Amino acid sequence: MKNPILAALSQKSLSVGIVASTVFFGTTSHALASVLIAGAPNSASWLNDVQAKIAGTGLISGSVDILNVSSSTPTLAQLQAYDAVLFFSDGVDFADPTTFGNVLADYVDAGGGVVQATFSFWSTFIDIGGRWRAQNYDVWQPGGQSSPGNLTLGTIYDPSNPILAGVTSFNGGSLSYYNTVGSLNPGAVAVADWSNGAPLIAVNTSTFAGKIAGLNFYPPSSDARSDFWVSSTDGALLMANSLNFVTKQVSVPEPNSLLGLFAIGTLGAASTLKRKLKSSKSAEK
Repeated sequence: MKNPILAALSQKSLSVGIVASTVFFGTTSHALASVLIAGAPNSASWLNDVQAKIAGTGLISGSVDILNVSSSTPTLAQLQAYDAVLFFSDGVDFADPTTFGNVLADYVDAGGGVVQATFSFWSTFIDIGGRWRAQNYDVWQPGGQSSPGNLTLGTIYDPSNPILAGVTSFNGGSLSYYNTVGSLNPGAVAVADWSNGAPLIAVNTSTFAGKIAGLNFYPPSSDARSDFWVSSTDGALLMANSLNFVTKQVSVPEPNSLLGLFAIGTLGAASTLKRKLKSSKSAEK
């Protein structure tokens, strides 16, 4: 009969080997655990549309949560439960734009990734405050608002940027809302414009500990209201790709370190097996 202790420890040793081999011979990539959509829309139900669109891309492996920040301001600890945050405002302001701006800046300083969208780039109305605005965490200088209508994806400056992966079309809808932002802030680079030449996408990956992406369009789609971005185009993909882009990546251990871990794990399992078998034989005597 097979010794149950030997069987159990053999399985343990096998598990150690499998884990180490998988880590060593495989490649590691960061799958998003969860993201937060922190919006202050005119209609609370519009948050559900953004949530459904992002989740529907299949690019977020975990939860896609929503928080109405026109009535609630998250703490840093709450934001740090997420891999990335997308935030935007509307005709209603943030509950506390100063505190929220400070918390978002703290989150990025700790390595968190943020995607900022219209209308939070506004300069004097429904805008973000605190350190976010005062210390130029926005990718663009803030401005006013425009809705010329029927805009599409225009000039692309960085076609290799992951935010554009799989994107074939984008239509802002019959109003095509965006903020009339100014020049890029230090460290930010342009990715794409609207078809009328207004800035549409920019990123900052060098100034702060965490990454920031700016999407100069209003996140709810035409499924929420008919004049918003056309839901049959790739607005959802732009948002999901942006959340992926800003997410902090997991570093891959060096091969030598992995081999060391494998050796230690195998020797440890073997040593335990030897002690257990010796103890078992003594008991049999």
